[in-house]
Amino acid sequence: MAETTPPTRIGILAYAAAFSFAIYQLIVQTSYSPLREEIGADLALDAMRTSVVSATFLLTYACMQIPAGILLDRFGAARLLPVATLLLGGATVLFSLSGSMATAIVGRGLMGLSAAFAFPAIGLVLRRGVDARWFAFLMGLADVGIGVGGMIGTLGADRLAAAIGWRGTMQVAAAFALPIAIMAAFLLPKAWFGARTAAPAATAGRGSLRQVIASRDVRLAALIYAGGCGTMYGFGTMWNRPIAIAWTLDPQEAAIIDFAFYLGLALGAPFTGIIEGRLGARRTMLWGLGLTLMAFLTWVLVPVWWTIWFDAANVALLGAGLASTVLAFTVACRSLPKELAGTAVGFVNFAGVVTGAALQVVPGLVGEWLALDPLFELQVGSGTIFTIALTLAIVATMRLPRDHAAA
Repeated sequence: MAETTPPTRIGILAYAAAFSFAIYQLIVQTSYSPLREEIGADLALDAMRTSVVSATFLLTYACMQIPAGILLDRFGAARLLPVATLLLGGATVLFSLSGSMATAIVGRGLMGLSAAFAFPAIGLVLRRGVDARWFAFLMGLADVGIGVGGMIGTLGADRLAAAIGWRGTMQVAAAFALPIAIMAAFLLPKAWFGARTAAPAATAGRGSLRQVIASRDVRLAALIYAGGCGTMYGFGTMWNRPIAIAWTLDPQEAAIIDFAFYLGLALGAPFTGIIEGRLGARRTMLWGLGLTLMAFLTWVLVPVWWTIWFDAANVALLGAGLASTVLAFTVACRSLPKELAGTAVGFVNFAGVVTGAALQVVPGLVGEWLALDPLFELQVGSGTIFTIALTLAIVATMRLPRDHAAA
């Protein structure tokens, strides 16, 4: 029987493979934002319909989170991660060939289904492959994938689209699936990251999900990540750019604001794991969410009389504070056996992503209902919805027992 934990080198290389897939799925996901207007014009879709196409990715991604976690716990990342990578590349090609809203929804929905294995795979690899003391730091580092993937996806798509259009841009992104799948196949040894045939029956299928949901820590972690990830996906990938343009920034300046948000996420994520070692998960998330709420209200409500660089710095602080919510995975996993890591991460990520999908659409519905000045619509719609989401995350964090602060 294989060792409980593999040699450090093998664990880190396996983590690198799962991390690469997470970055890749963020690239193909966030590349939609700068392509949105071109896709809408090409497929004759208005702003609301293009937001529905965008949200389809998150809806299918969210719905697949728990099944993906259960499948990974049952069959292992070594077998499933290369397949998921190739499926994501194929779905991206399918999306690039769409000729109507219906085919675009199908393609983007399949992209979400295959991308759903990313974060549960990271949680599984870390729980099986590295010392438990490094879990919080490496999960925080994994969250850098959101920032890095977002930066590459938004800036790269913006530049490529000018030369080869949105279809060519998505096809270029799809081409990277093959080398990432090959890397995953080589760096995830089946001895440690394959099927757990000896796992107890309670850790498979519905039994594992019941055990995960029964944990109060997991339920609170899901609420925290719902507010944090909901803001990250809803605001960061959909409403940040329209707010920048409503503040009279031009498209190039709006792209800088987009980049700043993901840069903040990327810089904040690894420090989250370090700070957690000193302050604990509870206090770290309270400080981070408080910073996020203040920066968000400044960006949405305060008139922009400063330079673009002040606005970019403020949005970067917003992203940096939001990165702290990755510690929700630490809170969820530490009271459960290793065999349930994929299911626990999938459940928490499900709560965050399904909220993010909803928050890509809800502020737009509020704005349409108001039918007023575009900036005022965004201030009321986005300001109200995301403030509620962040406040609920703060309240859920406060409900964590104080002994988590010393963990």
